[in-house]
Amino acid sequence: MQSQSRRSFRIAFTLPWAVIISLLVIILLQWRGSTTSECVLETFWNDYEIEGAKREISPRFKEVKFTGGLKIKPGVGLYRDVGLDLPTYVGTPSPEIDAAWSKVINPLNLFMTLDEANVMGTEGMGIEPASGLYMSMPQVLHDLHCLNMIRKVLRLDHYTEMNNSILDVHIDHCIDGLRQSLMCFSDMTLIKEYWTDNKGDEGGMMADFDNVHVCRDFDSIRAWMTGRNAEDDGIWPLVAERLRGLQ
Repeated sequence: MQSQSRRSFRIAFTLPWAVIISLLVIILLQWRGSTTSECVLETFWNDYEIEGAKREISPRFKEVKFTGGLKIKPGVGLYRDVGLDLPTYVGTPSPEIDAAWSKVINPLNLFMTLDEANVMGTEGMGIEPASGLYMSMPQVLHDLHCLNMIRKVLRLDHYTEMNNSILDVHIDHCIDGLRQSLMCFSDMTLIKEYWTDNKGDEGGMMADFDNVHVCRDFDSIRAWMTGRNAEDDGIWPLVAERLRGLQ
């Protein structure tokens, strides 16, 4: 009888503490999950990026293995190692290459709501008359546009329309803009080096460019940007109507 009484006392004493500890563990896990989400948001976005993107794009990183590295093979020499199932962005000009670039660059100009523009600050900005909305150009699209410009300049015999009076100043602008973007993001992923007997007469070190990088999910970002299309005559009126409804 006394044993049962002691056992009942232990259960009565232990049970509330077990419940309290369990609740504390649950609260701690929820807090950690909450702070982890906040940390991801803080590291993914910065204060100068468009509010609509922060609101509507899931802040997701993914691992991407870079391709197109340089290799050396006896009897062949230096060549680019490119996957056959990937889009081609360089080489002899072709409709396929132009289409690949167009797909990642366009639309270059996007609509913004009044609220989004106000967060950025509308000084120096103007409302596009036909839509009644502000417009902007994401830095990533401008950088890709510039890279494509440089590609075309290397093939002026094909892209003859590029050879105009503002070509030099435009390309200088693009090169310096890309320099600033690369230095701004400062990717510190290491490019490994290895020894090869195929380099020169005595061999030498070669860089292995096919490394994994941690990247923003460009596909989801591009899908969002397509939904802000301010250029395609068949799309932008509907986009503008939807965004005006958010103001």
